Amino acid sequence: MPAKIPKFQTFEVKLTVPFSEQHIVFLDHLQREILKNRQREYRKERITKNSIIRACIDAFKDVSLNLKDIPDERMLVERLKEKIKR
Repeated sequence: MPAKIPKFQTFEVKLTVPFSEQHIVFLDHLQREILKNRQREYRKERITKNSIIRACIDAFKDVSLNLKDIPDERMLVERLKEKIKR
């Protein structure tokens, strides 16, 4: 039986993104809570900060957003939150 390739090795491109300390603290907390709150049968793959970021991108890539006149990141966050609340 061939060895299973780790999921992270199936991605083609690495991207370096600068994060604030608050972002890292949030991702660390979310990762710990996910790992802490799953039973053995749900431990199929390791959930990392990278997994969380990719999941957020996947969750939004098919969502229709109002992309008109977004002046800055703060407004982008507000538009994304609008979609989450619906």
